[in-house]
Amino acid sequence: MIYILHLTDLYLCSSLTTCVNNFIIKKKTREACIVDYKKIADIALLAGKIMLESNAETYRVEETVEHILKLSLLEHTEAFVLPTGIMITLDDTSIKAISLIHRVKTRTTDLRKIHKVNDISRNLCANRLSIEDAYEQLTTLDEQEYSQLSIDIATLILAIGFTIMLGGNIYDSTVTLLNAIFLVLIFRVGRFLKSTTFFSNVIASIIAAIIGTIFVKQFPHHLSLDAIMVGSIMPMVPGTIITNAIRDTFHGDYLSGFARCAEAVIIALSIALGVAVGLILSGGGNLIS
Repeated sequence: MIYILHLTDLYLCSSLTTCVNNFIIKKKTREACIVDYKKIADIALLAGKIMLESNAETYRVEETVEHILKLSLLEHTEAFVLPTGIMITLDDTSIKAISLIHRVKTRTTDLRKIHKVNDISRNLCANRLSIEDAYEQLTTLDEQEYSQLSIDIATLILAIGFTIMLGGNIYDSTVTLLNAIFLVLIFRVGRFLKSTTFFSNVIASIIAAIIGTIFVKQFPHHLSLDAIMVGSIMPMVPGTIITNAIRDTFHGDYLSGFARCAEAVIIALSIALGVAVGLILSGGGNLIS
């Protein structure tokens, strides 16, 4: 009888130990899965953030984020992207829902980053890249920025280039270069003071109109105010924003399309207001052909 009870105790202890071990294994497996799901969510959010900050189309960002989220193989994977933020959710009956939100406050046009993120996303979805490697590459890419000096030099070249395209001569290009230097300085001060783009555009346009008018009045036979003004304001024109607004709208993403369109209109109005005020103050309205 005692022998039978002893065997029973051993069996119960063995069964209990097995159950506990299975529970621990399942718990660890579940925790590992949750970590992997969180990593996938982090990768998707980082990829979307880089693309939005690089001025990618909203629908393109949303598609990229959704493709990455589908790697989790969970029942519900959702991504909602606006020009100013990203919201993603992973949910399934086997885990607690994972939701992440990121606010995008600054945007600059960087097609290189958009291309790189697309490559990383495709390689990750095709299993040519591990989750850890993808996250590392995205983190490295996010930290890569053009220096402010290189951006300023490109702005000067852009302004002069448009002046020459409109038939401007060397004298027109020189005045445009002067305006572009003031433009660069104004935007540097604006970033330091954390002022809005609207006021920076207005002030830069006013100064460009005044300087252009003064030089044209002094040398009317050598300078063209049209070429000078167009070249001076082109670095501020929201060309990429307008293009993305049209593409988002045609793609059916009306909320993002209209938001970008409103942003482009406000920027255009700020430039027009600045030029108008500058011409009125300098008396150069009659010099525009």
